[in-house]
Amino acid sequence: MRTHRLLLLPAVLLAAGAGCSIEEGDPPPDAMSAASWGTRQETAFRGVEEMTELHGLPEEEVVARLGAPDAEIELTLHAGETLDEFHIEVNNTYRPEDPATEGRIIRDLRWDRDGFTEAVFLHEPVPGEGWVVLESVRWSDDVEF
Repeated sequence: MRTHRLLLLPAVLLAAGAGCSIEEGDPPPDAMSAASWGTRQETAFRGVEEMTELHGLPEEEVVARLGAPDAEIELTLHAGETLDEFHIEVNNTYRPEDPATEGRIIRDLRWDRDGFTEAVFLHEPVPGEGWVVLESVRWSDDVEF
């Protein structure tokens, strides 16, 4: 029996303004850029960005940096099935057409922060040898997907 765990989140996270709502008084979407999102203080964070400094780190180091996660979602991959839009970047590593994708597990860890949320997607490149960060995302609470 196949079990599906569904997570509703954004897909193409770095597409400037795509699917995002802007608060009244904010500059128009074309005036905002992903580059400006990446140069911010956490207290002034707006938008969506990857946390590339975490990519490739072991789970233990991520938890040491970010603290204990507030939530964890486990996603089982199946050959022939494309992931939801929020997790679509995982398909760059685990291709739906590759039979070896079947049964691979992705762990999605979440941290709720004041004004934003952070998530990392962990995988085991070699099953049984430890979880490492495959992808990551941080998004502001005022972004709607």
